[in-house]
Amino acid sequence: MKQQSTKDVAINNRRIVVQTILDNGSLSRVELAEKTGLSPSTVTRVIAALMTRGVIAEDTNHIRTVGRSRIPLVINASFGSLGVLSINSDKATLFEFDMGLNQLSKTTFELEVFDAMSVSTATLKQLRVSSAGRSLAPLRAFGILFGDTFDNSSENSCDKSFGEPSAISFDKAQLVKLISSHLDVPVIEEEGNAGIEQMIRTNATAATQDDQAPLNHAVVSFGSRILLTITQDGEPVTFKDGIQTDITSQVFGTGETQAKVIEHLSQSLALLATLFNICAVYLLYRDERQETFKVIKNFISSIQGSTGKKTYPSLVPMAVSDIDNVFLMVSQLRQSALYYDILSTQDVY
Repeated sequence: MKQQSTKDVAINNRRIVVQTILDNGSLSRVELAEKTGLSPSTVTRVIAALMTRGVIAEDTNHIRTVGRSRIPLVINASFGSLGVLSINSDKATLFEFDMGLNQLSKTTFELEVFDAMSVSTATLKQLRVSSAGRSLAPLRAFGILFGDTFDNSSENSCDKSFGEPSAISFDKAQLVKLISSHLDVPVIEEEGNAGIEQMIRTNATAATQDDQAPLNHAVVSFGSRILLTITQDGEPVTFKDGIQTDITSQVFGTGETQAKVIEHLSQSLALLATLFNICAVYLLYRDERQETFKVIKNFISSIQGSTGKKTYPSLVPMAVSDIDNVFLMVSQLRQSALYYDILSTQDVY
């Protein structure tokens, strides 16, 4: 067995401590030792190193009078900032957060030309303005979130009669490249409800070990397209085009009635139930005021009222907002930024 170097051990210990704080919130040194299984002396050394770098800080809002080992420790909000560029339809919005996940600003760009160059130029300019006006450490990580009302082309978009915006022409790869080339930080790209789907998989994996049902589920995400993700034994199934597959054409046709759409959706899910072991289907939609929600609601009613022998998995509707996806992404960015800092550290404690 390959022996770990002192640096590897230090990196691993820091990762454990940071992840434990991320998972549990503020914890004292004593509590960290209990939860991580690390010795109190190791925890003390790791905390000292992380505090020296400014990664974590003592929570002065909850200082206890029982000794320093009992003072709660949190991720230092001033360690840096995080940015998320959210793109939906013809709108681009930049969100900025501190490392405590407190929102610092929200800027929606008014652009005469909506393309990759214009969006990247506006984003980078705003990041420079924000950096100059704050006392925070520099930007630590950046995310680009392409919402589920956004696509590279107008093909396979849902019929407008159901209230879904059509997609626009936009070079996503160029936007990612332009922003990445100007930011010396990790840049993460994500589409649609990927964060929500990851959360569903994580929660399913954390379910009771004796109950394997949550590990086998499907997610149907309604937006400008209808995207399907299937999870088996806690792992996403890989299709030809990735872990998501577009089933828009199987569900929506040109000018079809809502009843016909519901019938197609019913047939698609019935087919899935014969091909995979699926115990639950999560139906993600944007807003209860949109026509998509009416389709989902009527679909569930038709399934529940069915007297036939055809059986369906449990159907779980979930409303998803833009800010839900943004917050999930910024949480992921914070973890990436902290791990990136841990790996770049040269000292051995």
